Amino acid sequence: MKLFSLCLAVALAATVEGAAGQEATRRLDLAEVRVTESRLARAFGRLIDGSPSAARVLGDLAASGLPLAIGRPADLAALPDAEGGPAPLERTALLAGSEPGRRESPARVVFRLAYDGTVERAWIAVDVDAMERLERRGRSDEARERLDDDLLATLAHEFVAHVGSVALTRSMADFCDDPPVGHHTHEAFACSLRVENRVRSELNRALGLTGPRRLPRRDNYSFDVMNFSRGWAERPEAR
Repeated sequence: MKLFSLCLAVALAATVEGAAGQEATRRLDLAEVRVTESRLARAFGRLIDGSPSAARVLGDLAASGLPLAIGRPADLAALPDAEGGPAPLERTALLAGSEPGRRESPARVVFRLAYDGTVERAWIAVDVDAMERLERRGRSDEARERLDDDLLATLAHEFVAHVGSVALTRSMADFCDDPPVGHHTHEAFACSLRVENRVRSELNRALGLTGPRRLPRRDNYSFDVMNFSRGWAERPEAR
């Protein structure tokens, strides 16, 4: 398993200045972010390059010292403690899969909390392989581009909205949660969707995402706006 944290530290320190100006002075290269999968590393680089909001989160991580690892569930579960690995209960949470037939998110955030509620570590687990299978099942042409954009949108939600809300304070009292399924962005508890939509807009402008690659606004907590959702609609015999 290859870690991409070293190359990210160098590259992100250089690219964030263009995305967020003054954020570069906050020593973003000191943020302890490990990415264990190449497709996620590419998506994370695009996110930081295109979103000032994401760059601010990276700066907050550097300021607070909160360590973060991003990768596929099994890769994160296999990390040793010295490289940001989880304890047994956290490993179980990272590996917990969706129930068969349920249309659930292929990504999840797991936190390690101290006795006083302080966030000690964070992990973002993304089942990239399951997403890719859904992309190809739904429509095999341009599957890589659609996967790249779905990973970008996924990290906009998990990294900026969820991890970003506690990145500086390391307090779960500040956590930006998901709304119940079916509820809309204008409701008080739709914090994560409001943040995600702001980042989607930033990415569309900065990365020039237009036409079929434009990240649409997400109006409720379903996955209809994600490319991989087409794969759920296919009959089992078409898999």
